[in-house]
Amino acid sequence: MSGALPGQTYLGDTDADLRRYLAKGVEAWTIQLGTDDHDEGLAMATEGTGAYVVGTSHGTLDGQTNTSDRDAYIVRLRFT
Repeated sequence: MSGALPGQTYLGDTDADLRRYLAKGVEAWTIQLGTDDHDEGLAMATEGTGAYVVGTSHGTLDGQTNTSDRDAYIVRLRFT
């Protein structure tokens, strides 16, 4: 996705995003994640207190090192 979702910050090129909806389509929260380069969210799995997002990135995620042209990532997100 290119651009910012409502209430989020556009991080650059393309970002991954995750949205949680409650009953009747009410949005609970939105998370936009990525780097200043091309990022993709490819799969997601949920469990009781959070979700795991898997994808690829051409950039460097916070606190990580980019080791090649495209790196894989797994991010765990906690529901609040």
